[in-house]
Amino acid sequence: RGDVAGFRRQMAGGLRLTLAILVPAAVGYVALSNPFLIVIFHHGSFSSASAHRIGTVVALFAVGLPGFSAYLLLMRAYQAMQDTKSMFWLYVLENGATIVLASALYPVLGVGGLALGWVSAYTIGSVAAFAHLRRRTHGLEGSATATTLVRVAIASAVMFAAVWAVRLAVGGGSDTRLAIEVVGGAIAGLVVYVAVCRFLGVREIDAVLRRRRRARRGAHWAPPRS
Repeated sequence: RGDVAGFRRQMAGGLRLTLAILVPAAVGYVALSNPFLIVIFHHGSFSSASAHRIGTVVALFAVGLPGFSAYLLLMRAYQAMQDTKSMFWLYVLENGATIVLASALYPVLGVGGLALGWVSAYTIGSVAAFAHLRRRTHGLEGSATATTLVRVAIASAVMFAAVWAVRLAVGGGSDTRLAIEVVGGAIAGLVVYVAVCRFLGVREIDAVLRRRRRARRGAHWAPPRS
């Protein structure tokens, strides 16, 4: 419809919502991937060292989860604009960065370097796409998005500290203790993250909670009998 202002507002809101959900998700994966995967894989042919190695690779993949998701969202913006030329060059940039970073990091980090190079390239692509879309749409609420990202980062850091405190308190060791670490850390992290976000005024979290409440009410609703 040519509604550039509405497009800009919806795109920026979607990006902030993506970051508000996936930044803490990435932090949670980093904090809990090792105990979780040791519980899952520490059986049969998998040694503790192998499970730890898998957990490290998963954690490295998780670091790039927000950038990867933001990149896919921004590509949908180009599709809505029917601008496949810009999409093509952004994919050239992303794939080129993947090759360069993976080649540079593999000798240092092994398979983990391949994972980190792959997800880092999407983060680079997201930054480039965001900057380009801001020029195309004459602004993309960059200051509001940056403010949300800072607040989400603070809340995620506090959440990480809470999850790590649970891990230290439980102590690991047996599969049962590791499972308690994962479940207890996840619950503590979620509660702390939501509380800090609401204290800092991250409105996107309130929007998610409202949608969850509406979804639950809808699930329990039944039409009256005639």
